[in-house]
Amino acid sequence: MLVPVSEQIPSSLQGACHSYIDELMPIATRREALKKKYQFDCACEGCLDEERNIRMEAWSCGICVGGLVPNKEGASCTLCGWTMSRDHYELCRAAEEAAIASRPKIENDFIALETKKQLCEKLIELFQDTIHTFNVHRIPFLRCLYIASLAAQE
Repeated sequence: MLVPVSEQIPSSLQGACHSYIDELMPIATRREALKKKYQFDCACEGCLDEERNIRMEAWSCGICVGGLVPNKEGASCTLCGWTMSRDHYELCRAAEEAAIASRPKIENDFIALETKKQLCEKLIELFQDTIHTFNVHRIPFLRCLYIASLAAQE
């Protein structure tokens, strides 16, 4: 059963959409999960919006503060036009791999919150000049730090 969440009710089922997974995952991860669990290739607005997906996985510019660089070798900053160097590419790729590899650890309920907090603080420092502010790989670590700050206030 689909229940509309806005006043605009779709005129057909083609306009009715439902998210089966966390929409704040990188596009490849979302599509892989949907294919594996539900056996379909997603063609929703979010999966087809290339600009949105580039922002969600962007790396930081090596020159300007606010610019983002698509996470592929030889890409250029959308703000200042700087072309990413091979060294910056490798640094950003290593930071992204660290984020992916560390995520299961911060989601593990058997690891102490203080240990998770320390890991998150070190990774957020690594992300500072590598993983763009809009990159979805930052979210689990920021969420963990938020939970740790709430626990510290109790």
